Amino acid sequence: MVVTEMSALFVIMALVVGTIAQMNYNDIADSFTKGCQDLLVAAFSVGLVYSGIILLENAHVTDTIIYGLSTAVGQLSSNWTAVGMVGAQSAINHIVTSGSGQAALTMPIMAPLADLVDVSRQTAVLAYQFGDGISNGFTPTNGAMMAGLAIAGVSWFKWVRFLWPLMIIFYVLGGVYAFIVHVFIWTA
Repeated sequence: MVVTEMSALFVIMALVVGTIAQMNYNDIADSFTKGCQDLLVAAFSVGLVYSGIILLENAHVTDTIIYGLSTAVGQLSSNWTAVGMVGAQSAINHIVTSGSGQAALTMPIMAPLADLVDVSRQTAVLAYQFGDGISNGFTPTNGAMMAGLAIAGVSWFKWVRFLWPLMIIFYVLGGVYAFIVHVFIWTA
């Protein structure tokens, strides 16, 4: 469903629910406007986040960052490359928050890199999944998360202070799992 269709559906739902609640059209419009005010901060946050991402992509900075991270990961020993890939994918997720977009950008680089350093491609994909999935919970460029925090009235800094111990545990476990999988299960 396209965003414009969803917007039209919300307007129609507001009219239907207001009519069922026996409100006149002025009251429906006032209630709808008050509801939209609560979402204004969230919409502004999402727009601001995506403008930064567009700026990085149009300046072609994203490719340079990905190349630099992949070069650094390639310098690690074979056993630690899988762990380095988790960290690199997590760092890239701060710039490219779309999971499919991140896969499209990084896997053409990470798959051959995995071949060169004797890491299986399955491990490279697992590192991508860990790096992308774990960092989604605190990445400030994640528009959906920032919108949720704005609606809830929670600042990002307060959220990170609450979440960082859990994130450290997740990253340690992700790194350990990537290491174990590389050494014992998916050997190249």
